Amino acid sequence: MVLGRKGWLTNLSGLAFGIGSLAYPIFWWLAADLAPRLGSTSAAKNALEWIAVPGAGLTIAGLLGTILVLCLSLFRRTSEAEVSTRP
Repeated sequence: MVLGRKGWLTNLSGLAFGIGSLAYPIFWWLAADLAPRLGSTSAAKNALEWIAVPGAGLTIAGLLGTILVLCLSLFRRTSEAEVSTRP
């Protein structure tokens, strides 16, 4: 964690982004493998839509959560006790 923020939103965003980033390419790989057997790429994509939609959704949700955590970290006031004196 670059910003040093720990919390449920940070963890959930990372998990969603990671799972979505794995699921969506797997969809394309399986669609490419299935297309010759079904006769068209459109049929293959429709058959595997149940992988693509959650994968893309999780990727986008993870990205939005990461942007939210970043914005909260940048615009949040820190008290003097929270400021680190690390070199």
